[in-house]
Amino acid sequence: MFKAGHTISSLFPFKDRVPHLLRSHVVYMLSCEACDASYIGKTYQRLAQRNEKAQVGSEEHAFKEHTRIMGENHKFKMDDVQILASEPNAFKLLIKESLCIRNQKPSLNKDKVSVPLHLF
Repeated sequence: MFKAGHTISSLFPFKDRVPHLLRSHVVYMLSCEACDASYIGKTYQRLAQRNEKAQVGSEEHAFKEHTRIMGENHKFKMDDVQILASEPNAFKLLIKESLCIRNQKPSLNKDKVSVPLHLF
């Protein structure tokens, strides 16, 4: 039986990674610098744009409310976001967000799921 030798991909297995803040269609987690509070969300846009809108915009977010209530030392580093999952399909991204919220149980998420998770 014929077996192929080395391929270019086997010699160079690593692709350049896209920086976190340039990724889109992701489920992400933000963690408080001062305590163990965390928030899980999703975005279809690049994380950098999402974070900029969250910081500057008038829209109320659970992590902004946490900082307002607990004090300025309870901040969330937007450049230290953790990506939990990615998915180009919008509905599947909602499901992944729901699963991450259910498994991680972040303290700042008011909703326990994005979409109902029922098997039957």
